Amino acid sequence: MQDNTLQSYQQRKNKVLNLLSASSDFFTNNNLPEKADSFNKLFTQVKEGTFSIVVVGEFSAGKSTFLNALMGEEHLPALSTETTATVNFLKSKALSPNNNEVEVLYNNNEQSPLYYETADKKTIESFVTTKSTLDVAEEIKQVNLFLDSKFLNDGVTLVDSPGLNGLASGHQEITEKQIETSHASIMMFNATRPGSKSEFELIGELQEKVDTIFYVLNRIDDIKLNEQSVEEVVDSIKNNFHKLYPDRPMPEIWPIAALPALAARSSQDVEYRNQLSHNADEKKQYLITSRIHDFEERLLRFITQGEKAKQELLAPVNKVHALLNSHKANLELNIDILLKTHDSDELTLQLNELRQEIDKVEADKLLQKGSVSIELKSLCRDLKEKMGTNLLNLKKRYQSELSALDTIDDVVLHIGPKLNGKIQQDYEKLANQLLNDFSDYISELAQENFLHYITQLDEEIEKWNENSEIKIVNTPELNAESFSVDVGLDQYQQFKKEKEIEIKELRQSIETYEDKSIEARQAKMQLDKLENDLRLTSQRNEERMMQFSANHRPVISYEDKTITEYKSRGGVLGKVATWAIGKKKIIDQIQTSNTDARDAFDNDKLKSEENNEKEKKDIVGKVAQQTDTVNTLLCEDKLELMQKRKEVAIEAIRSQLTDEMLQLGEKSAIENKKKMFAFEGQYNIYLENFEDQVERTFKERITKSRNNVSKMIDNIVLENFNQLIEKHKKEIELKERLLDSSEEDKARKKIELTTQLADINEILKNSYVEIKVELESMAIDTIEQVTA
Repeated sequence: MQDNTLQSYQQRKNKVLNLLSASSDFFTNNNLPEKADSFNKLFTQVKEGTFSIVVVGEFSAGKSTFLNALMGEEHLPALSTETTATVNFLKSKALSPNNNEVEVLYNNNEQSPLYYETADKKTIESFVTTKSTLDVAEEIKQVNLFLDSKFLNDGVTLVDSPGLNGLASGHQEITEKQIETSHASIMMFNATRPGSKSEFELIGELQEKVDTIFYVLNRIDDIKLNEQSVEEVVDSIKNNFHKLYPDRPMPEIWPIAALPALAARSSQDVEYRNQLSHNADEKKQYLITSRIHDFEERLLRFITQGEKAKQELLAPVNKVHALLNSHKANLELNIDILLKTHDSDELTLQLNELRQEIDKVEADKLLQKGSVSIELKSLCRDLKEKMGTNLLNLKKRYQSELSALDTIDDVVLHIGPKLNGKIQQDYEKLANQLLNDFSDYISELAQENFLHYITQLDEEIEKWNENSEIKIVNTPELNAESFSVDVGLDQYQQFKKEKEIEIKELRQSIETYEDKSIEARQAKMQLDKLENDLRLTSQRNEERMMQFSANHRPVISYEDKTITEYKSRGGVLGKVATWAIGKKKIIDQIQTSNTDARDAFDNDKLKSEENNEKEKKDIVGKVAQQTDTVNTLLCEDKLELMQKRKEVAIEAIRSQLTDEMLQLGEKSAIENKKKMFAFEGQYNIYLENFEDQVERTFKERITKSRNNVSKMIDNIVLENFNQLIEKHKKEIELKERLLDSSEEDKARKKIELTTQLADINEILKNSYVEIKVELESMAIDTIEQVTA
């Protein structure tokens, strides 16, 4: 689709070039080099004509990354902070004057351009970014990159501009001027923070000047799809725009993701999603998700089928028609003279009529010269009045902006940055727009009255435009920060800091008292528990000792017991008997006592008494210890009283701070009112200074321009009339020669003129008619406008 679109445009362009070439050849072959030269200039203009597309947006919108994606390689540096500091032009490599890829042009025309063989990012970064060691905005005029890309074929130029919210002076002016001179503009939003107020305000300003702006939502791959969709972000931009400008249409918005498109196309490593290398399947998916193909097709269709593209091809075709028709009329007149001239009396009569016509043309020449001068004076008077009105409206706009602000801090925030160049640029822009209106009027005047000399007049106007731009030289100084209100805020902050330390210490004391109060309550609870334990232990001990009362003590038991003993027998016989029959068995009855139960009872009672005493002693010790602990802690009532005193102290400090703040606020309000009044006075002087300089310079420039243009047009008018007179004189010379010419000479001249006429008709009827019809029937592609 992209190739077909450009191919169709190139075919039309080639037809126009062929028409111009045929016209130039015709005049060259008929010994009219001056007229042939006019067509040669037109040929060069069309052949070298470019379609410029400027990419604009706030920094970090991804402009450079987008252009890198179109090129398929990373040439331009792209950082997350403000980067591009000058205008960079991307052109076809075939247009390089010396086959180098980089050309650096300086603002100082005496400084020779620099050339680099390869457009690598490191080289370009040193000349185009805010990171450069050079003052890029001041020193570098532009950087031209000559690259091999299908998007740069057939005269397409892509322009990378500084960020619209950049800090450097002149960046926005450079960008806006480039927008006005380009065929199309691409304004980029950052999908992570789309549609800021400053962006919408810029859109509003741009829509008043151009209607060929595409709006691109870049970095859609950074949108968190679980929170909102791409389409919801697009709708949000449109809704916010319509809230700010309810009566204005919002152009179509194209969502893309430039970085994945670059990663997919580049032959080098491009970091995306935390990886440098990407396989073929990943790259294919990157291109799909980037949505960049759809936008590229849409853009190229507009480039090659838009109104400006049509007019740049149609204008030279119309010039061909005018110049050829003029020469054709001259040929037809001469042929008519040859056909209608039969005798010398008739020729003599025609000669007299021509001489009278010359006298009439001479008189008309003076009248025409005077009418142009009167018309220019009237135009200049209207422009001066318009300048006065516009200057008043601009001043009122800035005064209204100041009136809407309440404090000098607001002034520093909202107006302060504009004092560094924005206001000056607005005044210069206002004046230069009116100068452009003057230039446009002169061009219209030339189109209407001096079409035969339009090329020459356009060149003169272009030279005048280059040297007529108004620049304010004596810039007034005004620093909003110098009006800042100083009511002792630093001292108050120090006072506040000290009091906050006191409050903190009091708070810590209160927390300490609270901790001690809790500790005292816990100690008292523990003492109560120990005393209760002591009481319960005493009760248990008493109950236990009651069990050992005398009534329960066991008695001694007695038992009769038979004891059998075996004793040896006495004497010799006894010993023999003991040996023979054993010892003598003696049985005896005895009474025994048993004290085991009483002994065990007495032992248990003793142990119980010992245990009871030990247990009681332990608890009594703990009670004594806990009593000492409780006695060492402050009582709860006293702690509570001290805590309340600290809280009262805190409230007193806070009240003191509040009083100080109220006094500071009252003093600040008074001082702010004084400072606002003082700033307003200086601000009005500041604006009037710009107003006086611009109005004075504009009047001087417009008067001088009127005189120069008047003189230039007078010269063209004189040349026009002189050419008419010269035409009549040549006609007289022709007729005088006819008086002396033979019939054979007349016939030969007639054939020569008829041949020229046939050649012109051939060009007009074939080449001219074909391309004229094709261009006029060409459908104009426009950017869709979406209303609320």
